[in-house]
Amino acid sequence: MLEVGLQQIDIYANQNKLNVVGYYHANERIDDNKLPPFGQKIASKIFEKFNDAIALVVQNTKLSPEKPEIAIVPYLFKENQWRPDNKAFSQIRDSTFSCSFTLDNMESTDLVSSSIRNKHFEHLYDFDEHLENIELDWLNNTKVVELALEQDSKTQ
Repeated sequence: MLEVGLQQIDIYANQNKLNVVGYYHANERIDDNKLPPFGQKIASKIFEKFNDAIALVVQNTKLSPEKPEIAIVPYLFKENQWRPDNKAFSQIRDSTFSCSFTLDNMESTDLVSSSIRNKHFEHLYDFDEHLENIELDWLNNTKVVELALEQDSKTQ
């Protein structure tokens, strides 16, 4: 099934002149914040075509509607394996450390927290869900975008 999903993504990206540059993974268990072997395999497939590929792992323990904070850890392919960049998005800066990741909009964490509170994730579909019900659009997830834009306009 993985190969079929990756082929579908490649076809879609090519038809729409897009590049697949990364992968995100959210573990089922709240305390599991690592990129699993299955996720490493997906990220490595992307890396074969794009040398600057990235894998983002959702830190479930940091997903909170009450206390917004950045809840992802980027994994980069270094020394022949996927390694977490634990200092990404760090608030601490000194002469020996340069942050390789930043958010363009620091209000994004508030928007995500609000989306969690409003259960927008119930309208987010993946490839497996699409296979079970072809009416669920795993490529666009337009309802999530609509809800986020509506919510963002209310906060401005």
